[in-house]
Amino acid sequence: MSALTKREANSTQQKTIAIAGAGLVGAFAALALSRARPDWQVVLLDPEPGVPRQDPRTLALALRSFLALEEAGVISLLNNADFTPIQTIHVSDTTGPGRAQMKAATEGVPALGYVLEARYLQQALAKACEASAVVWRKGVRIQSIESTPTHQQLTLSDHSELAADLLVVTDGTQSPTRSLLGIDVTQQHYPQQALAGFIEVDRPHGQIAYERFTEQGPMALLPCGQRRFALVWCAQPERMSALMALDDDGFLSAAQQRFGGRAGRFVKATRQGSFPLSMRWAERMLAHRTVLIGNACHALHPVAGQGYNLGVRDVLALVQHLNYCYDPGAIAVLNAYSEQRQPDYQGVRLFTDGLVGLFSNDQALLSAGRRTGLAALSGFSCLGSLLAQKAMGFGAQESLWR
Repeated sequence: MSALTKREANSTQQKTIAIAGAGLVGAFAALALSRARPDWQVVLLDPEPGVPRQDPRTLALALRSFLALEEAGVISLLNNADFTPIQTIHVSDTTGPGRAQMKAATEGVPALGYVLEARYLQQALAKACEASAVVWRKGVRIQSIESTPTHQQLTLSDHSELAADLLVVTDGTQSPTRSLLGIDVTQQHYPQQALAGFIEVDRPHGQIAYERFTEQGPMALLPCGQRRFALVWCAQPERMSALMALDDDGFLSAAQQRFGGRAGRFVKATRQGSFPLSMRWAERMLAHRTVLIGNACHALHPVAGQGYNLGVRDVLALVQHLNYCYDPGAIAVLNAYSEQRQPDYQGVRLFTDGLVGLFSNDQALLSAGRRTGLAALSGFSCLGSLLAQKAMGFGAQESLWR
């Protein structure tokens, strides 16, 4: 990165950063970059025509992500009832005895993470962006891209043009902008589908998040509200079809039988739908004056809830590298960002893929290994703390936009 001071950078010609996609990662990137570089123009290109997003997901925000959003002024725009702290993470295995717990009190933090519905976070990010210097262009998408030595020349769907010193691609897993750039995606399909929904119980949840591993995949309950959990249940396609075909009482009974009574008695279940699972990553994250971040760059299995948190760390690292540079699209700047992000990407891929392989089968040897591993986590505090640090999002770069 350039040794240029911020005062010197502020005296240079204004640069333009275009962000393709105004979802959770794109909106946060626009807000963070506009705060870090008020001397630059940050343009958020949003294909939605002003209709509020209704993202159905429930997010498990790592503590690191929550703190970053808090520093950006986003969390203060939420109601306290919109998010629920995670004080304890309880991990267990259906194939035999063995469990482990990670506690916020043990780690000396207010919470290991927070749970909130994505629609609330999207609304708060929108309010923060609207109150900032971000130029938010709604109802437009990129139609074509022409590269010049100094810019990415974007032709937009409203027939206008935009010269971007840097193009940040954040338009999701199916990214049309990534396709325009000719960047291919590598996919690893899992023999699983995931069911998303909510479970209401007969007692307060105690701010405990549960991860229960079965022979067909993980089953997670995330505290959400007072007596409600967000549910993510992974299983093989045949089993998932059977679960979706059950009536409400039958599904509630199946969920209770699979999970046991550790979270209380299940009294109501809501199924939002099911979807196939895969891990995807772009074959390159950089192009001429362009960087891919968030789901446009990587999409993960939901085990351990790493997806959005990885996108937040993308934003923080990008801000770190652009904070004092003169040219945001310079290849040296983008290469430095890419090199910094690779260890985090590789570590998260290995971690999530390893969990899926180890905890999604009924082989006797692996089952015994799982129980041994859970016992080790329970018996050796140093191992539990290492896993807790990963769950909280630490261990990667510690970068804010100051």
